[in-house]
Amino acid sequence: MWDQIDSERADIYGLKKGDAIHSITPTNPKGRAGKLSEIAGLVFYLVSEGNYVNGQSINICGGLQLN
Repeated sequence: MWDQIDSERADIYGLKKGDAIHSITPTNPKGRAGKLSEIAGLVFYLVSEGNYVNGQSINICGGLQLN
């Protein structure tokens, strides 16, 4: 996931691949990129207990919004 974001942002902003993600990480309120385990927690909830949740868009972003 982060490799794709890094690659796309590098192309858009003329940055070296591998550096693009590091240019936005400090702007995240958490100060870091998300971990797969953090995403897995929500996925587990949705497949096990979230049967009443439908038609929602849930951002797991640490407070960061990419424009």
